[in-house]
Amino acid sequence: MPFDALILRQLAVGWQDTVVGIKWTHAEIEPGRVRLGGSGTGFDLAIVLTPGLARIHRVPGRAQKPRGKAQHRSPFLESLLPATVRAITVVAWERIVYFELEQEGDLGEIRRRRLIVELAGHLTNLILVDHNQIVVDALKRVAPSSAGRTVFPGYPYTPPPALKDPCQTQNPKDLPPLARQKLTQVGPEFWNTLCHDYSRGTFSAYRLENPKQTEVWVYPLDGYQSVPVRDLDQAVDAVFSEKERRLRESSQKTQYAARLKDQVHHLQQRLAEWNTWLADDGESDRELGDLWLAHQYEFAAQDAPSALTVDSFRCPGTPIVLRLEDGLFPHEMAEQAYRRYKKAKSRQEVAMRLVDQTASALTLVEADLEAVESGQLTAEDIAARLRNLASHPTRPSGDRADKPTYRRFTSQHGYPIWVGRSREENQSLTFRQARPDDLWFHAKQVPGSHVILFCGKANPPLDDLLDAAELAVFYSPAQHSSMVPVDYTRRKLVKKRPHAEPGQVLYRQEKTLYITPDGDRLKRLGAVKERLGEL
Repeated sequence: MPFDALILRQLAVGWQDTVVGIKWTHAEIEPGRVRLGGSGTGFDLAIVLTPGLARIHRVPGRAQKPRGKAQHRSPFLESLLPATVRAITVVAWERIVYFELEQEGDLGEIRRRRLIVELAGHLTNLILVDHNQIVVDALKRVAPSSAGRTVFPGYPYTPPPALKDPCQTQNPKDLPPLARQKLTQVGPEFWNTLCHDYSRGTFSAYRLENPKQTEVWVYPLDGYQSVPVRDLDQAVDAVFSEKERRLRESSQKTQYAARLKDQVHHLQQRLAEWNTWLADDGESDRELGDLWLAHQYEFAAQDAPSALTVDSFRCPGTPIVLRLEDGLFPHEMAEQAYRRYKKAKSRQEVAMRLVDQTASALTLVEADLEAVESGQLTAEDIAARLRNLASHPTRPSGDRADKPTYRRFTSQHGYPIWVGRSREENQSLTFRQARPDDLWFHAKQVPGSHVILFCGKANPPLDDLLDAAELAVFYSPAQHSSMVPVDYTRRKLVKKRPHAEPGQVLYRQEKTLYITPDGDRLKRLGAVKERLGEL
């Protein structure tokens, strides 16, 4: 609890000459904080609501931007402004401060209200009450039906349970943590000094530094280098801004490491799967199909058995049991075995392409993870990589993030067009990158690339449709044909084909364009140049 009742007491003393009398005319809500300011004051009052970093202090003011019609307006701030600060008081030994306000009513009458700033841990809140202590509004409303203290417009304000006054109890447990630490260092005589300074508001301010942490407080402490500061508001702002920066960097480091660990786990799973596919050549299934065909007539007799033990072709002397399933004939059992063989060979071909690629990606991600955990990456590097992951969630991190994925083009009217390079990229492009209302293109009844025109719910002009269809033909075996039919439909109407290889799909409600390759269109898109560069 580095921002404690002693710091708040001393800050409030300084505000009597600077904040009292000003008129709050503008306010804004930022992530985790509220800023209140008045014209010509040169400073704003920042109220930070982040747990563990909650505080209130003055910060340099900044020029106010004119609010547009669509800009968010907080109902709470609307009820608070404008208001003139007439008095500031601090609840004894609490992190609660009262701002006594005057506001002008609709008929020109003066209304007296109180802004209560509570900085007590999870209770941190801003509450506006009227002269009868009835809640006008609150930054965080707590409805009567909720557990705990009610903070809701129209209900009486109930303050948090009061803390004990340590000057009366003389109990160290009632002191803030740093004051308790100071009492241990100085001894019982510290009670008189502390209570005298608190009652009169005659604290000083010190920046406390040691190799582990930096704090700001109202007394020097052993174990720290204690440097007096003249402006407590400025010191609080500097020290806590540094705490926020370190907390943010630590959070980003943890987040990035977690993302990398997820990638490592995913790539390890993929690599294990590819190696399993690579090891299975399907020859045992092919042999089984051959055996079923060779011995099919032995199952044709009326008293033929449902199972037959035969000798292996590949390993003579090794017995293999042919067991006929109910309702199937031997040639159907052979067909099943041959289908398994073809599937295993297809998987092996895929694995041969992907094993080295996945292993390289895994090495890069593991190197990134080691660099993060060993502190080799700077906070700026980590923040930049997190932004890159957010922009390109399907790309690996590190150096591979700079390598292009998919072929990328731009249509005549500026719509992005992406083209898959392989079956795996086709599937990823269609089912991971494309949005439901984007347009999907494919040359009809021929293998080829999936093409996505990223247009959302818009209906692109015909030229843009022709651009995408032209690319679908160009990246297919029909690129030298004429009048090639190209089907297109919304991506949400495209489904994976059950039990099929990656990239094989079913689609409906399609429309068809007939394309004869146009060299000028391909040159404008940049496809011809790219294709020649690949050959």
